[in-house]
Amino acid sequence: MSLPPTILRYLPYVPLLAAPILLLSLGSKPTLPPSNRLPAPTDPGLASLPKDSRAREIYPEDWIEGGAYAELPNGRVRYWLVGPENGRKITLVHGLSIPALAYKKIVPMLVAAGFRVLLYDIYGRGYSDAPKDTPYDAKLYVTQLALLLQHVRWESTAVVGFSMGGVITAAFVSAFPDLVDREVVFISSVGAWEKGFPGKSFLDRVKSYFSTPPSDVGTLDEIGRLQSESLAGFSHAVQYSLSEGPVTRMHWAFKTPMWKGKRVFFMHGTHDPVVPPSFAPLLRGLVSEAQAGKGETQLMMIENGLHDVVWENPEEVGSALVEFLVKGR
Repeated sequence: MSLPPTILRYLPYVPLLAAPILLLSLGSKPTLPPSNRLPAPTDPGLASLPKDSRAREIYPEDWIEGGAYAELPNGRVRYWLVGPENGRKITLVHGLSIPALAYKKIVPMLVAAGFRVLLYDIYGRGYSDAPKDTPYDAKLYVTQLALLLQHVRWESTAVVGFSMGGVITAAFVSAFPDLVDREVVFISSVGAWEKGFPGKSFLDRVKSYFSTPPSDVGTLDEIGRLQSESLAGFSHAVQYSLSEGPVTRMHWAFKTPMWKGKRVFFMHGTHDPVVPPSFAPLLRGLVSEAQAGKGETQLMMIENGLHDVVWENPEEVGSALVEFLVKGR
């Protein structure tokens, strides 16, 4: 049976999911050694690999222009600024396992529409460092984005969050509403699991789609596997994010009063096998209730869309994104 690329990509992560499930079943939580060192002890990102390595061939440091590093307290962060310098600012936050490359097909559409785009690798992914003694929770990811915006001297920005990037975005709005412009976009966002790690039900749903061995089915699929094989901090970052991080128990971020006055757009594939399509209307409802009539929410379901719609449905997603942002000017 031929399986969609978005399904095949998750097979290498089944072993990663097993560890947090076992820890939680035993009543255990990941433990981290204390440290007051600054910058924090880290495992390096993809820049530590040879330039001719497969990972750096398909995801080079300068896959788009405007690349640089920010030296932050929890480690070095790779980011890119692209588009007209006087363009309206927008920040793209990627998900659990695939770094900023996930937005490769969307960025040109935003640049063509005149936007100034900031992308970055979250901690433990891509070229950014992986902190060794820091919990991979909402606080880490929100602080990373806030400090990065300070580093690039942006006073505010529209924000787009894909998959786990959605809950990072929601938490960021809750913590720093003044740094976020009116427009916020969620694409295939997690955030509806509220009783801890989704565990067996999540694992069973993903495994049910697997009937072939792992294979390289494209750039996006391969870079996920290569990070797991090549980066010492990647597996820990993924495991902690799943078990104790922002994948679950995040309703609070969508219920905050800080959503008042925001324009919020949810996009989700109708056939997403990883994050249920029902999440989008549920999360939209939480935000709409929090706005108490002082804001706006929109929902677009992408017909036959799977999880990685930013990669597999770029024209539909990019066009809708640009239209939504332009109307907010």
